[in-house]
Amino acid sequence: MSDEKQNGRLTLDEVGKLLAVTPEPRRTLYRLALVSGFRSNELHSLRVGDLDAVKRTITLRAANAKDRREAVAALPADLADALAALTAGRAPEASIFSDLNPAHAARRLWKDLAAAGILQRTFGGKIDFHSLRTTHVNLGIELGFDVKTAQTLARHKTPNLTMNTYARSNAERLRAAVEKLDGAICSRDSRKEVKREPLALAAGAETSGKSLEPKEVSNGRSGEGDGARTRNLWIDNPLL
Repeated sequence: MSDEKQNGRLTLDEVGKLLAVTPEPRRTLYRLALVSGFRSNELHSLRVGDLDAVKRTITLRAANAKDRREAVAALPADLADALAALTAGRAPEASIFSDLNPAHAARRLWKDLAAAGILQRTFGGKIDFHSLRTTHVNLGIELGFDVKTAQTLARHKTPNLTMNTYARSNAERLRAAVEKLDGAICSRDSRKEVKREPLALAAGAETSGKSLEPKEVSNGRSGEGDGARTRNLWIDNPLL
């Protein structure tokens, strides 16, 4: 998939910059998109009655979900409070985000990105509203969510869709991976000088006329190099 067709994603720093300059109610809209992974059409369908500020959940009705399955998203306390303030005094069937037009959501987001000094094109592609969902998955992976949790939050049928389509490798992760790989390789470089400590004298050993030069200890297997080092190396690859 080319960058032209691929949704970009935001870094955690960029998310902070975006939210810092975005006024309400779009700030709460973006936060909900990032926390829940809901798509623009799904966010547009949310009604005041779908919010449970006490239990801190918001329900996406089956008829409005892409997979036609009801989804109940957990909310952090401050986001639940922000949604409660936004919907206070409104009828249960009133739209939570009445100003959201899915057809123009990307254009509105681009203006907020510009105000935050964030480029539309990123390492992974071009930013549009769906990029908030892509960011939702990527940030979860980067923050240590296991694959099952990331898949469940994104409401994907298979983990392959979560990891292969949405979980992108950004430049920082790739750079960290090759640095770690190179460090592992260099640590096994046979040309690298190995510092050896002098051998201690055993009690009662004769020293007269004998060399005290340290000796190399063999592992007893020919052709396998230094037996004192671990041969099997596990690399904690952040891309896996």
